[in-house]
Amino acid sequence: MNPFRFLYGRTLLQRPLRYIHRHVLQAMNYGPDARIDNSGELAVLRLIRDHIEQSKPSHYRTLVVDVGAHIGMYSRAVVDIFRFGTVVIALEPSSTAYDKLVQNVPESVVTHRIALGAQAGTMPLYEEKAGSGLSSLVRRRTLEAHNRRMSITESVKVSTLDALCKENNIRHVDLLKLDTEGTELNVLRGAGHMLSSNSISVIQFEFGGCNIDTRTFFLDYWNLLSPLYDIYRVCKNGLYRIDKYDERDVEIFNLVNFVAFLR
Repeated sequence: MNPFRFLYGRTLLQRPLRYIHRHVLQAMNYGPDARIDNSGELAVLRLIRDHIEQSKPSHYRTLVVDVGAHIGMYSRAVVDIFRFGTVVIALEPSSTAYDKLVQNVPESVVTHRIALGAQAGTMPLYEEKAGSGLSSLVRRRTLEAHNRRMSITESVKVSTLDALCKENNIRHVDLLKLDTEGTELNVLRGAGHMLSSNSISVIQFEFGGCNIDTRTFFLDYWNLLSPLYDIYRVCKNGLYRIDKYDERDVEIFNLVNFVAFLR
């Protein structure tokens, strides 16, 4: 018999339990701020680097595609952490953020002012303010509950990862990083050929409140990736493996990053 069962569902306990619940989520690394040194991404980048370098010949160049590069903090970290000769392609659709991206990254980083999605075209980019890190191809209604509105729009070009790779004669991506504020699944859907041909070694993607706006679930990522990839949740000092899908453990709409390694 469960000795704590008498505590379940009691009205008077809801406020302290909500407090405990939020701190438990933080302890699991859900909801850190967006800085890569606080989210655990910086530590995990070193693990990803070692994994990539151990799995390919030393004379092969490493290719990293940073989708949703914003002002370039992740791309700069890749340049600093990965070995000399790594090629970084940084993609950012916001005109304001793109201008800062170009200023912030080394000249060796290839930049494109473009978004990726499930299909090519032109779409509105919604922004709370020009160059916001919350910019998305979907108007984020969840932010309105916090008195924040995506009131600025600009028209941006959208391509697919498959098209980008074909146009640039890219046969293999070592690391695909996705931070597109809820449309990460669409980016993966636009990478059907690259995924089916085992041409992406590692995928890092965000999951959180923006997935409420896009009506996407971790189950969607699990069904798409788990047949080919081992999936881990990013912690501050490493990775925690997701052995199986259980909605109680993963359908948590607080910001967190996941990393998928091709088997």
